[in-house]
Amino acid sequence: MKNEHSAASIPQSFISANSKNGFFSLYDTVFKTKTFDRIYVILGGPGTGKSTFLRQISEKAKEDGISVEEILCSSDPSSLDGVILKTSEKRIGVLDGTAPHSRIITAPAFCEEIIDLGVFWDAERIAVHKNELQLLGEKKKHSYARAYTLLSAAGALWEERRLCYAPYFDKEKARRQIRHKLGASKQTGEVTYRFMRSFSGMGEFILHALTESAQNIVYVSGNCVAAEIYLSYFEEILKNSSMKRTVFLSPLDGKSVDGIYLEESATLLLKESLKGNGGRGRRIVADRFFTACLETSKEQRMSFEGVKAMALSALSEAKKAHAAMEEFYIDSMDFEALRAYKDKKSTQILSLI
Repeated sequence: MKNEHSAASIPQSFISANSKNGFFSLYDTVFKTKTFDRIYVILGGPGTGKSTFLRQISEKAKEDGISVEEILCSSDPSSLDGVILKTSEKRIGVLDGTAPHSRIITAPAFCEEIIDLGVFWDAERIAVHKNELQLLGEKKKHSYARAYTLLSAAGALWEERRLCYAPYFDKEKARRQIRHKLGASKQTGEVTYRFMRSFSGMGEFILHALTESAQNIVYVSGNCVAAEIYLSYFEEILKNSSMKRTVFLSPLDGKSVDGIYLEESATLLLKESLKGNGGRGRRIVADRFFTACLETSKEQRMSFEGVKAMALSALSEAKKAHAAMEEFYIDSMDFEALRAYKDKKSTQILSLI
């Protein structure tokens, strides 16, 4: 059954993050077996075509008018880590089940199925390059270790800025304004958690698709720390309700809030610093909810941005090492057999929905 695309659908998102605490994942929360009719878990090393296969399924589903959410790789947003296919009656998930978001199969056959693309490589041919691959693997591992150490430092600097602001936040004033803004909302439903930005090998990557399609946009302006505190409190109040919404978490800590999409009113509340080039929308000045007029020092801002830039550089090095590893595997793949297999499996998957 075909589905019409909602004007405010979420076509792309992240469900994992390179954070101050290391790799942070929402995979187990998003891909729960009880909320899907079928989940396909793709296995295979670098260069086996996992992302290409996911994109093939996504494109064919869109051609058939099926609603698709593409899950982007948080380390390489040009690649896909999963797709969610939805109609009013069915929900199918297809995801990359390899590290760092390895999938433990708990419902084999009746819900989950493994698709192993590694069977199409020539293991003996790859083994010839064992030494090069081990060196690249170590380089990738050390680059990620550096990145996470630096993101931890960036997280500490950001938290220090939050601690400067938090004592001056007027919760009662914010509560009154938020209650008034919510009004008499009636729609209840699922609370969905996503990321709309990532710290990646391509830099700090921000998705702007929802800002282009949401009917109503409210930018939370002012100091970016104040905006985050306000939005996090907004979500804290919403937790006492069952309002249908999507909460976009900060990739830095996986807890603070970057934005909230309210389904009933088709309204997106978003930190203005993440808006991109779009100018459409109203504004809430977060600074007005603080009893003291604070300004982060130049030294604080420069320290945070400098450490973040170093972390992004380390992630870029990890991406380069991964790309070099892929070349060895790509050179050892039987792509003719792989192509026939992917065509067959994609047809099978789409036939279920």
